[in-house]
Amino acid sequence: MKNSILVAILVTVSILDCSYRARAEDGPSFDCTKSSNLIERTICASSALSQMDRKLSDSYRADLALLSADGKVSLQNGQRQWIKMTLEVCDRNLFPQLPSMPTTEQCIEKLYRARIEQLKDAIHDYGGIKIRRVDRFEAHRVHSENEFSGVNVGFYTREISYPQIDAPISSQQALWNKKMADMANSVVGMNQENEDNDYWSGYSILSVSPRFVSTEVTRSFYAHGAAHGQYDMSTVNWLLNEGREMRADDVFDKTKPWREVVLKYCLDDLSKHDEYWVKSPGNLGHIPLETSRWALQEEGLRIRFEPYEVAAYAYGSPVVVIPWDVLRQYVVENLPIAK
Repeated sequence: MKNSILVAILVTVSILDCSYRARAEDGPSFDCTKSSNLIERTICASSALSQMDRKLSDSYRADLALLSADGKVSLQNGQRQWIKMTLEVCDRNLFPQLPSMPTTEQCIEKLYRARIEQLKDAIHDYGGIKIRRVDRFEAHRVHSENEFSGVNVGFYTREISYPQIDAPISSQQALWNKKMADMANSVVGMNQENEDNDYWSGYSILSVSPRFVSTEVTRSFYAHGAAHGQYDMSTVNWLLNEGREMRADDVFDKTKPWREVVLKYCLDDLSKHDEYWVKSPGNLGHIPLETSRWALQEEGLRIRFEPYEVAAYAYGSPVVVIPWDVLRQYVVENLPIAK
């Protein structure tokens, strides 16, 4: 079986070398006459999956053309890992046909849709700062043969992504790259109580300027068999020239009572929601003052709370946005972003 998978990877991964296979007009990106495994045969038998395969291949080649040498290698490695994971988790012949288990075709379609979206949004140029997506994919058979929960039935998986400045031009930019990679990869091991965990890490770029990059990082895990997963969200506000995270005194004049203003606004805003349990300053503590909760947005200072901090899990991660007009007299003159 291992040899079969290896052959399949070598056949399919030829798209990584940007070479076009001879193919039928309505076929996938690879030569169906040489398909050697269930996944390739399933794609070849479906016009919809063939079309998705061509779309993914075209998007992948387009992304490669935009990257530095190191960026190309990173994208190639991520694509190889994704192909290997797809070959493994979508082979439904390996498992009993349970009613709740997706078919091979359904599994391929799900993974292809997700990967197409990832590649479509993988590279952005922010006025000379090019940020690219890095992916890490892993799939391993579950330890219990009778365990059929999880993102991909029969496997525990790791799907980790994080941003990197492509071809960083300074040590400060390289420090941001390291910070992003370390944060994303630290998701593995968040849960030590269960062997079979699905780990996932993703990100959103909130703002970029020559001085400042603001990134929201989400890390989560699902312990197989649990009622739901667990996650946390934090914002990394990075000063590129200084090569460090933003501090509170980069935003507020430390001689002014901004803390009291922020705490009161958060308490008043959260108290408007009957479903939230924050009714006194003691419920908030110093959470709103932590810069890892802050996002400097055009409309104001956004503060995010984690699940369970101010409301039940079902309400997610509540946010409060304090308008800059409320904070005007307390902020420093030269904010990392325009007010």
